Amino acid sequence: LLTKSFTTDMMGYGYMSNTGATQKGGKVKKYGEKFKAGDKVSVILDMNAKSLSFILNGEDQGIAFKNIPAGDYRLAVSLCEKLQKITLSKTTIWDAK
Repeated sequence: LLTKSFTTDMMGYGYMSNTGATQKGGKVKKYGEKFKAGDKVSVILDMNAKSLSFILNGEDQGIAFKNIPAGDYRLAVSLCEKLQKITLSKTTIWDAK
């Protein structure tokens, strides 16, 4: 069980629903639109461009993070309120090889 948000770690990247900001290593930056229950958030990790971006309800929010180091990444979601839920609907992997 985590006792703090993964976005306080230098290798944790987050898009915050309540503000639309991003967070990495505990540092918060203005980014995109807020999101709420029922919204669809797509996560785009482009290792060729070394970038991480988000799409909210079909609208590209732009590049959130640049110069993403090579490595293995895992998707994580932090739910902070009772009865919150997520649905993972589709994963697409593009391989440049």
